Amino acid sequence: MNKFVRYISLCIAVSFIIFISSVIYLANMGGNNVLFDIVQFIPYGDKIGHFILFGLLAAIALFASKFSYLDIFLHHQRFYLNSKPNFKCVEPSVNKPIKFRIYYGVFVVSLFVLFEEISQIFITTRTFDMADLVADALGITLFSAVAITINNKPCIK
Repeated sequence: MNKFVRYISLCIAVSFIIFISSVIYLANMGGNNVLFDIVQFIPYGDKIGHFILFGLLAAIALFASKFSYLDIFLHHQRFYLNSKPNFKCVEPSVNKPIKFRIYYGVFVVSLFVLFEEISQIFITTRTFDMADLVADALGITLFSAVAITINNKPCIK
């Protein structure tokens, strides 16, 4: 990714975070705006909004972080970070490690979403809704999968 694209993706990420933060602030203060009216007009608009907003935030965070990740390998109750251990034993099927790839951008967005949704329990103008958390998770998962697929496609010149 060249410097210009990286700069643009960081600007978009920061702008989107500011936008989402302002929406959250308005909701926490019991305020209202045009977006809230639109969401109330559309059936399941709140869930669709959560799905799209946090899914887009995850995809933007992936691009802004240049798809940086941490590999975690689990093998017989041991784990290894970012380095593939040498598993040489008698049976390869028994010794096959389980690999998890955690993208930093998705991890940070997921923590932000979890904190924001749980904080609604303590804010009188908000209500915690597990369906919102599910919509957030589905949006993050789908948009991240699409972004990772786009990033992994070979460039045709």
